[in-house]
Amino acid sequence: ATAGQLVLVNTGVYNETLVIPDNVSLRGSAAQSVTIQKLGVTANTTLITMGVNSRVEDFTANLSSSGNFNLTGVYFPNATPSTAKLRNSIWTITSTSTSAPTIIGVLADGATTPPTSAFISANCIQRCTINVVSSSTGISRGIYITGANRFPVRDIVVNARGTGTNIVGVETTDASSFFAVKTSTIFGSTYDVDRTAGTIQLGYTDLYN
Repeated sequence: ATAGQLVLVNTGVYNETLVIPDNVSLRGSAAQSVTIQKLGVTANTTLITMGVNSRVEDFTANLSSSGNFNLTGVYFPNATPSTAKLRNSIWTITSTSTSAPTIIGVLADGATTPPTSAFISANCIQRCTINVVSSSTGISRGIYITGANRFPVRDIVVNARGTGTNIVGVETTDASSFFAVKTSTIFGSTYDVDRTAGTIQLGYTDLYN
């Protein structure tokens, strides 16, 4: 697909990973009838990588492994948190490994300029459910913001659970990271939210613990 195009995805199960080009939109026929998945992977895997000014919506996403492999559901690299949009989707990232792989529902590790002061009208994620189910003794996160970027979300559910020992709903780790969430629910077995560094702004949001 090239810039400005909309890719329409018909009903079905698609066993693949995706990299969304800049300025391209992808829309499934319905969240319950389109599934993008990679199950039982045997290598470090990212299911969907967002592009600048891209939009992805209306589908179910599944990623799983029983081995010691890092899993990421959706990746917002570089400056994509400023313009990329994830909408109306259901994510389930599952690791049954008892080793220490890193299991992440949503990862944003890039940087935007300026990272915290610029007003961003569009939410990075809206009307989505992010499930992380992990047995890992390593890092397991529903949303993990490790870069100097502003990452606003709205109307989402983050559910990070399992028998793992370090499971957090949302964590920010960069001094210039800014996570803003409204009208949402966040659950993490270890912590719902963990502000290691940066800013977490909660508005009309339920924290389970």
